[in-house]
Amino acid sequence: MIAYVTLGADDILLAETFYAAFPPRLGYRLEVSSEGLSCTLPPETGQPYGPVDLYIKPPYDQRAGTSPKDRTDTACTDRCKAKNPLGSTVK
Repeated sequence: MIAYVTLGADDILLAETFYAAFPPRLGYRLEVSSEGLSCTLPPETGQPYGPVDLYIKPPYDQRAGTSPKDRTDTACTDRCKAKNPLGSTVK
């Protein structure tokens, strides 16, 4: 069971502008703290697990966030070019 999802953002104020637009429309409560943003749903009555929470925080190592296209190591590139068990190339 997934309890939460954490996403990184370099600019928490900009992320707040983005995440203030749609999670509240889905019933999430948006909270802002010194640690980042939290989007939570109220617990559902009679359910053993609560809904999935969403957290947006600055990168844990205080370095700028990156995407796969920004990576300079070759591990991802090599892995992505590997063949899958069915024989087709993974792109």
